[in-house]
Amino acid sequence: MINAHWAVVIVRWTCRVAFLEVPLELLFSVPAILLGLSGVYAVFTLTLAAAVVRYPGSTYLRLWFAVFLLASAGSTCIALRGTVPLAVSDDVGFGLFIIALGFVWLGMRSFFGRHVPYLLPVMAALGVVPLSHALDESQDLAALWRIVYALAIAGLFYLLTASELRRSIREEGLPSARAAAGVYTSLSFVHLAALPLPFLFPVRFDGLIPSSDWLFGLIFLSLMHTVAAVFLGIVLSNERMAKAMRHLADTDELTGLPNRRAFLRQVEQSLATGSGGTLLIADVDHFKQINDRHGHQCGDAVLKNFAAMLEQLAGERLFAARIGGEEFGIFLPGLTGPHLDLLAAQLCRAAAVLQMEHAGKVIPVTISTGVADTSGSNASYEQLFAEADRALYLAKRSGRNCFRRLPQIRLVHETGAGESGEKGDGKRQLA
Repeated sequence: MINAHWAVVIVRWTCRVAFLEVPLELLFSVPAILLGLSGVYAVFTLTLAAAVVRYPGSTYLRLWFAVFLLASAGSTCIALRGTVPLAVSDDVGFGLFIIALGFVWLGMRSFFGRHVPYLLPVMAALGVVPLSHALDESQDLAALWRIVYALAIAGLFYLLTASELRRSIREEGLPSARAAAGVYTSLSFVHLAALPLPFLFPVRFDGLIPSSDWLFGLIFLSLMHTVAAVFLGIVLSNERMAKAMRHLADTDELTGLPNRRAFLRQVEQSLATGSGGTLLIADVDHFKQINDRHGHQCGDAVLKNFAAMLEQLAGERLFAARIGGEEFGIFLPGLTGPHLDLLAAQLCRAAAVLQMEHAGKVIPVTISTGVADTSGSNASYEQLFAEADRALYLAKRSGRNCFRRLPQIRLVHETGAGESGEKGDGKRQLA
């Protein structure tokens, strides 16, 4: 076993070889770790600069780039205390670092699409100036209060950043948001818990150069937290991108509703629970004629308006999607029975209200709807869809602007015209 004496000797000689005879005491000093922290920040600055060039419209990337640029410059200024004027190390250095802390919070707000109050970090940074010039003539006392102020501001901004992440868990649900919130909460706790330390264990000054074991440890912990926060920030960005890609793949481009694939997945997942449900297939009547007579732009507007109405109805108890050209699917999980015919009737009435005005002409819009539920033998999506599809065909054959259900067909005419019940099967006409 190597005893403590030989361990120290080995470390000393390793440092002398690797760091060109740099004394161990200087290597593990506050200025040294500040310069190391500044170097790490500089690496992150270059990385984010490349990201900003690639995505110039991203506000949160620009803010996080500013975070590490300002933090690197501020750490360097503070580390050079005694070498540069005190106005540079104490005022400029601490001011830049505090603005960087505020931009961490602003970057997170921007990441989640919230308002960014740029003035707050600047106002917090200006609080350093009176501590340097108006508090006391003693440089040591001014330095003490400056450290306390920086600890309090850091704790506050990190706590605000953690709150943004916790809020996003409820709103967006990114998987790594909870871990990121934990990192920033612990960062806040570390800085706020360190507030009594400057009074209990005052920072020593060798000339103008600070020396403190607890301050060294705090900076080291901040460095570790920074690396973790950057890693989780990358993970959050990747999760956001993956979620956006999934949304794009599952969304109909024209109407913004879920597409057929997303609808199928949702219905199958619901049916797998055994709770059953009701499927409605709604088809816009005479849609081909609308396109041919009034143009595809008018047809698209009809689909968008009807989709907007369905989107207002959608929620936990109703899932709507565009599943074909002019065909929409509506699924009600866990609900079955003839009483849902009322919903189908209301859907027909609501669609009839969506009259389109195009080129000075009013274009009537109606829908036909087929209804099926799992109260019979329809245990799968294919069986449920097949029955609703046949019911839709019968609604078309019965004069349109109505709904039908199998096997006991119910017909509700919204215009007062149409045929009475009609049974049978066949190939539906969707025009």
